[in-house]
This record gives sequence, C-alpha cells and structure tokens, in this order.
Amino acid sequence: MAIRLYSSEQVCGHGFRAAARTILEEVLKYPIEIIEQQLVHQVRDMHGHVYNCTKHLVKRREMMQAWADYLDSLKLLC
Repeated sequence: MAIRLYSSEQVCGHGFRAAARTILEEVLKYPIEIIEQQLVHQVRDMHGHVYNCTKHLVKRREMMQAWADYLDSLKLLC
C-alpha cells in the first residue's frame, strides 16, 4: 500500500479534530461529553484547575479502540 503525504495546505489539525468529532458522534454513536473530554485542549476552569484527565477514562479507552478499528476498516477500502 502506498503512503500518501499531505501538505499543510491540504490538511490541518483542526480539520482532523472536526472530522474525528463528527465521525465519533454520527458514525460510532459516542456521546458528545465523552468525545469532547478526549479531544479537549488543556483548558482551565474559573479556579485555574486543568480538566480532569481521568474523567470517563474507561469509556474513552473503549471509544479510542473503536476509532482505531474504524480507521483500520477504511484501509480495507483502499
């Protein structure tokens, strides 16, 4: 299988994040709260605390495995 390289004019981190969020919700049917917890930047709340890195950890692991399996299934289409 040939490796495709893309330039920064063709793809960007934000586009990848948006695509992942959409697919995780609409195709893989994960709840937004879990998706956002996984994709969140290091955001501080009004008291200066960074978000809880372990919140929904078990479901997030399950979701990321489903995401990896989904991406692997796309390779079969090429």
